Amino acid sequence: MKFSLTVLVVSLVMLSTGQLFAADPSPPKEDDFKVVEETVVRGEFIGCNPQVGIPMGDKLFICTTFGFSPSSYYPKAIIFKNKKGEYKVLINGTEYMGFFK
Repeated sequence: MKFSLTVLVVSLVMLSTGQLFAADPSPPKEDDFKVVEETVVRGEFIGCNPQVGIPMGDKLFICTTFGFSPSSYYPKAIIFKNKKGEYKVLINGTEYMGFFK
């Protein structure tokens, strides 16, 4: 079987842009989180303790997950929120679920 150069080039372009095959039929997940804010933790951060919370700016993040982290001062925190209104925070490469008080 012999393909023309044009058919081969068009096929490669469509394949590289994802247009040769049907799109993923699954609907987008409702729990997809999007970045809503970048901030810093006030003071020392040693992990997420639901009884203490994490102070960020004028808010307090209360964890629903527990975790330790190497001690750091004023680490960067990225706040995510999904369509359900759930929050998670990424600090020092670790995600913590919770809510703001």
